[in-house]
Amino acid sequence: ASSGRVCEPVTLHGLFERWVERTPDAVAVTGDEGVSLSFAELEVRANRLAHWLRAEGVGPEGVVALVLPRSVDIVVAQLAVLKAGAAYLPVDPEYPQDRIDYMLADASPVLVLRELPALDAELPDVKPDVEIDVDGAAYVIYTSGSTGRPKGVVVSHRGIAGFAAGLVERCEAGPESRVLQFASPSFDASVLELVMAFGSGGALVVPPPGPLAGDVLAKVLVEREVSHALIPPAALASVPDGEFPLFRSLIVGGDATSAELVDRWAPGRLMVNAYGPTESTVAASMSGRLEAGMGVPPIGGPVPGTSTYVLDTSLRPVAPGVAGELYVAGSGLARGYLGRPGLTAERFVADPYGPAGSRMYRTGDVVRWSRKGELEYLGRSDDQVKVRGFRIELGEIETVLARHESVARVAVVVREDRPGIKRLVAYVVPATGALDTTAVRAHVAAALPDYMVPSAFVSLDALPLTVNGKLDRKALPAPGPELPDAGRGPRSAQEEVLCGLFADVLKVDRVGIDDSFFELGGDSITSIQLVSRIRSVLGVKLSNRGIFETPTVAQLSDKLGTGADGDGFEVLLPLRPGGDRAPLFCVHGAGGLSWPYASLLKAVSAEYPLYGLQARGLDAKEPIATSVEEMAADYVEQIRRIQPAGPYHLVGWSFGALVAHEIATLLTGAGERVALLANLDQTPYDDSWEDDDYALPTERDVLETLLDFVGYDLAELPEGPLEHKRVMEIIRGRDSALGSLEEENITAFMKVGINNHELSARYRPRGFDGELLLFVSTVGTDDPAGKTADSVAAWRPHVTGDITTHPVHAHHGHLLQPEPAAEIGRVLLERLAAPHTAPGA
Repeated sequence: ASSGRVCEPVTLHGLFERWVERTPDAVAVTGDEGVSLSFAELEVRANRLAHWLRAEGVGPEGVVALVLPRSVDIVVAQLAVLKAGAAYLPVDPEYPQDRIDYMLADASPVLVLRELPALDAELPDVKPDVEIDVDGAAYVIYTSGSTGRPKGVVVSHRGIAGFAAGLVERCEAGPESRVLQFASPSFDASVLELVMAFGSGGALVVPPPGPLAGDVLAKVLVEREVSHALIPPAALASVPDGEFPLFRSLIVGGDATSAELVDRWAPGRLMVNAYGPTESTVAASMSGRLEAGMGVPPIGGPVPGTSTYVLDTSLRPVAPGVAGELYVAGSGLARGYLGRPGLTAERFVADPYGPAGSRMYRTGDVVRWSRKGELEYLGRSDDQVKVRGFRIELGEIETVLARHESVARVAVVVREDRPGIKRLVAYVVPATGALDTTAVRAHVAAALPDYMVPSAFVSLDALPLTVNGKLDRKALPAPGPELPDAGRGPRSAQEEVLCGLFADVLKVDRVGIDDSFFELGGDSITSIQLVSRIRSVLGVKLSNRGIFETPTVAQLSDKLGTGADGDGFEVLLPLRPGGDRAPLFCVHGAGGLSWPYASLLKAVSAEYPLYGLQARGLDAKEPIATSVEEMAADYVEQIRRIQPAGPYHLVGWSFGALVAHEIATLLTGAGERVALLANLDQTPYDDSWEDDDYALPTERDVLETLLDFVGYDLAELPEGPLEHKRVMEIIRGRDSALGSLEEENITAFMKVGINNHELSARYRPRGFDGELLLFVSTVGTDDPAGKTADSVAAWRPHVTGDITTHPVHAHHGHLLQPEPAAEIGRVLLERLAAPHTAPGA
């Protein structure tokens, strides 16, 4: 079948240049941190770089390797290489060095760019005068190879016009479109993004560095106002439900799309399923509009300029509804494999249904024609698979594994034990002894991209065979996840957060710090989700490969510098030291520990560093503070070590709210601005606390507070005094960083807690010249409105500005547990991002 539509050929950069003439001032590309270039500005940058490339010997049929991440710079470089007449070879800098070295040696590029050069101001702004044939090479994309090494596919400009026409029309793209640059530059889906943006006069939206999945991808879609995007099914499935009002056109492709994804994402937007091997110009076919309830979506019909055949083993067309192998022909066909004429001849064969001398590409995909005349994908006819949209030859992974000295025999398969979740699994017969999974995984990760590293390794005495001596795939056992035992718990607040993120992504109840992410069922796509979650919560820069290299919380926290380097009792506890905005300083409750504030990390975005302030004396060595005023002065000194000048952001829980208030008065008294003072359910003490019936809390009261921190049901405690050893046993069984406490710390905690209650009873707040954000616990009172009013009235004499209240349906002692902390964090983030806190905030 053919679309029947003929389009006038155009070069890839020619699509862009048309809009330079039509709308020079329109935004062409917008990057992170406010970087934005118009079509005219991008044209000038690309032209000047093209002249520089020409001076370096770059010209037609040459190859320029771009070892650059997804960025505005790589867009400039791609256009410049094309304008110079050459083909660009995108190389993901996150690839293992061994693979990068191989690709560069195999492609023999004229030039390798790892960053854009500083250009001479005298270089011309107009494009070079280079004659470029539409049959000339435009780009080279490397794909997996069954021999153990990737192979480069050379694609010309000829198929661009038809592909662009079909894509822009089918996806309803136009000058107002904002197209997300989702794909890795080394994946040909990145060409689709360029074509959709520059073929329609829209803007290409470059997101922040790092993998896109889950909450991070959702945030990018909303905050960057994305209207059009291609998102592979696995990544799309990770995006949580939410409102995406501007996201109106979605392409799925790279892998089979489930009916559930269509039901979830098609309503309210244009959703299209695209299909195409790298050996064709990005997409060979596209479906019509997908609708909820339609079931598994088809891959559609051919794009303009492309023909698709469904043939039997004798290369004869099969009837509709009958399975056959898909062949692709037409102007979009690639020229072949770089430097591999034999392999090119094997896969690009004579087209018996086209003009004399024409070729067709054997895809290896099994499809059938539907009654509506659309292609339906059924599977593969060989060992090639797709994971996360990347085409993978299982033989390449097996070849790399077989090189390891501990591997005697190996088979790699893709399993889908849970619907919609594909996992690469390696079955290994060890050469001797037990299989060292960690060493073998590291060996593979050093040679292959992360999406090709098996998520599970299963050791077998022998590979199961059929009666014909072939691998019996049906007899391979499922790699059931190894459920964690009562291993080591977290040693710090950050490790507690990491354990929680591991468990959330893996959907398990518990993860110890020595449990391997992959042995618990993780895979390449869930590792992307984990990296995204770690970036959004802890704000640390981590590549996706980091999970493959350090798959346990203990290893990862050591690598990130978030491990248990301190004893956890530092006066200034760095809960999240990274971030480019003014920090949020969190003052401890009566117990003196700030670890519970780690629960705010998930809700307060990573651009805001978080520090906890902790009482002296918890290490059982330093003297205990003698007044709130003394404590606050100490903390101001600690705060100014991190942030010498305002505006300052402060939050205090319970007793900590009194200390935060005193800190705020000290800072404003010194001429500094406090942009945020948040109080988590604490009123100032008045003269009634001097009554004879006032009593300090008992040791048991304080220890119960400690147990409450870790979510222990206090009703299970026996009556009478609590032994410190018993308290430690309970805490260590609750998967909390508090499990690192020793008996001397328990005793110190008790003393600090009783002392802080005494200090709070003696403290009389001074006037704070600013506003107060007051959170009020509504559990445990029959009159929440009355309690709120009383709290405001109690603080009114001590605060000159507005007092804003926010009720929280949680017990006072549970305000920093996950659910209420999420609500509190959301309100804090809104206040931090509000205009009145913006200057320098």
